[in-house]
Amino acid sequence: MISKFNTEKSIKQESSTLIEGWSDPNRFNPFGLFMLLRKNVYPILLLVRLGILGNSMNFFSSLVWTAISPVLLIVPYTLVVHDLLGKGWSGKTIGRGEHGFILFAGLLVHSFLIDALSRSSSSIIINAGMVRKTSFPRVILPVSYLGISTVPFLLNLAVTIIGSLAFNTVRIEALWLVPLAIIMFSFYLIALSILISSIAPYFRNIVQIVPFIGAFLLFAGPIFYSLDSVPKPWQYLLLLNPSALPIEMLRAALFGGVIPGMGLILLYGSAGFIILHISTWCFNKIQEGFSDVL
Repeated sequence: MISKFNTEKSIKQESSTLIEGWSDPNRFNPFGLFMLLRKNVYPILLLVRLGILGNSMNFFSSLVWTAISPVLLIVPYTLVVHDLLGKGWSGKTIGRGEHGFILFAGLLVHSFLIDALSRSSSSIIINAGMVRKTSFPRVILPVSYLGISTVPFLLNLAVTIIGSLAFNTVRIEALWLVPLAIIMFSFYLIALSILISSIAPYFRNIVQIVPFIGAFLLFAGPIFYSLDSVPKPWQYLLLLNPSALPIEMLRAALFGGVIPGMGLILLYGSAGFIILHISTWCFNKIQEGFSDVL
């Protein structure tokens, strides 16, 4: 197991080496952001590894537990929720096991969003020593903490895909929606992680606010119900939830749900890039005062 001190030292060394040629590693636009992240892959991976290890004895045992936990969560969904919410979904009757996996597909996307925001909100604060270094690219911190949340999401997604194969509900012609949903959702996650991490040093209470946002979005999104079961005017409001469309896209591909229109998908992707641009602009402006408040 690597120590936090040695990891932080390695991160500083690697980041200072990899950002050579940059006049200011903390001034960037959305395009420059991805170039900066590519140049700092190694320190990002070090932070992700440290976050995944946590208090576990080794990396392997941590991954095993991460892989088992979603299976344990599916059991109560399968045994209880099917009877509570009814046996129908999008106008068709489904079995208990399939219902459990459909709900789990929605919850894994929602959990990914909230876990990423929760981790990112404290990413700058708990790494104050590195943030004070003017040559250190601070934006890699929230992105690295997003990477920590990505590992359990991918494992949960693999379990969901296995479940869809077991129930023979996969739509081959719609499988392209899965990677597209992940890519577009990543724009929102990166943007929101950067934004919330830049605000948190000034408003420390935002760390406690994130769970309440998660509870609100849990019901203000198509997680326990399908989007097409909601009246049309309410559908547009629910789509303001950044996890709503990715959930619908995953369910359309893996469980035969309604495929969203291409216009809606393009609008969602465009909005994600605009939000990313706003987030990077805010981070550039706000980060100048980090040293004063940390």
